Amino acid sequence: MARCRQCGSEMDAGAAVCTACGGLPEGDLTVTPVDSNEAPPAVAGPHRDAPPVVSDPPTSDEVSPVVPHQIVACHEYDAPPRNVHRVLVTVVLVGAVANLVRFPVFGLVDEMDFESDPIKGLAIMTAASLFYPLLLLEFTAVSLWLVLAPLRGIPRIGVGLAVALLWLGCFFLSALLSLSEYVDMESGFVIILITVSCLPALFVAFAIPLWLLIACFGWRIEPIARSSAGDRPSLTILDIMIVTAVIAVALGLVRFLAVTALDGWGGLIMGMLFMYGLFVTIGTVLSVVPCLWAGLRWPPAKYRLLLVIGLHLVPTLLYVALATSLAVHASEGFEQLLALLWTASLPLLCVGLYLTMLLVPLIAIRRCGYCLRWRSE
Repeated sequence: MARCRQCGSEMDAGAAVCTACGGLPEGDLTVTPVDSNEAPPAVAGPHRDAPPVVSDPPTSDEVSPVVPHQIVACHEYDAPPRNVHRVLVTVVLVGAVANLVRFPVFGLVDEMDFESDPIKGLAIMTAASLFYPLLLLEFTAVSLWLVLAPLRGIPRIGVGLAVALLWLGCFFLSALLSLSEYVDMESGFVIILITVSCLPALFVAFAIPLWLLIACFGWRIEPIARSSAGDRPSLTILDIMIVTAVIAVALGLVRFLAVTALDGWGGLIMGMLFMYGLFVTIGTVLSVVPCLWAGLRWPPAKYRLLLVIGLHLVPTLLYVALATSLAVHASEGFEQLLALLWTASLPLLCVGLYLTMLLVPLIAIRRCGYCLRWRSE
């Protein structure tokens, strides 16, 4: 009687394998050689020609979890984040060119004789008036970049300050070249100093609503294909330090203006700065925040654009209607009536230009693959 090498049970004489476990008998170390060139034996029986068996679909426990960034509705926008640099460069170039030609156009308005050619005079005056919303848009663009750009730390601040310096340089260069006959260099330097010193305080007034939205609701701009931020903090320690530094610099420059820069004019400058800052904060809440919501939210919806357009145009149309009724009663001739009506409609043109030039870049950035999200997403 032989014994199994694996389980130790007794095996019948001449048995090749153990009936209990299938092991080989003790002392049998021979291995049957297999010819690699020989084809495997054919499967006997009806299963040889049977069709392949289709297994049941896997259950939810057997399926590996899908990574969120793999689920991207690519048909909803042009492509993953790309070409956004073209949009940003276009905005920068438009702002630089507008600042260079701003004061030459203002000079043409001063030289126009509205009595001899009122139509041409009104056209040039309209072109000059449209530069004011462009100036406001430049401030809005730089401030939005410094607050909400999807970069961290030095790159975001460096790019924002570089664009701001470029636009300010073009603006003051055009002003000094066009107004050199009326303003001496010393007075021009004082005006530049006052303007630059007021900008950080105005930026703080603009950014306060956005900082509150970031801290309380987790507002951020990021690629559409990126997964949820999870428990990532809305404001990091570096962001808080930057905000603190900006506020400190703004308050320091305001104190510098009030105490040393302008003798006897500090109170007036502080009052105007407070009024402009309040106007900027209200404008951010009523205009910039809705435009961000309408232009960058994902997925896009037409009703958002309609609501934002109505929010801007309805009050403007009411103002134009009131101004038009006053112009009709105050005019003494057709040309004067035309001039008053055209002047009354200028706010509508300015608001329309501001709204268009703010929404179009935001929609273009969304089409490039970026969107606005908040903490729950």
